[in-house]
Amino acid sequence: VQQYVDACHINSDDVFLPLTGLATIAGCREILTSLLSGATLQLVELEAIGLRGVRARMKDQGVTVTYLVPALLRTLMADVAADTFSSLRIARVG
Repeated sequence: VQQYVDACHINSDDVFLPLTGLATIAGCREILTSLLSGATLQLVELEAIGLRGVRARMKDQGVTVTYLVPALLRTLMADVAADTFSSLRIARVG
């Protein structure tokens, strides 16, 4: 976690929205990083809120850090307004 915080300059101003399984190594890293750095953690059920819901959450909450898989990244960014991801500064792809 400390390496992630240092490398990405993560701080209490960041808003995390991990789009991966929370029980995975990546999910645990995202949750622990947000909690230990004092950042805001947003959790969503992708299947429940859908792609529009994720886009709305990213825009409304000013998400700055997300973790997702390539297929989801492509789908989320297809045919959306340019300002939807204006707050996003780190997109970890795995």
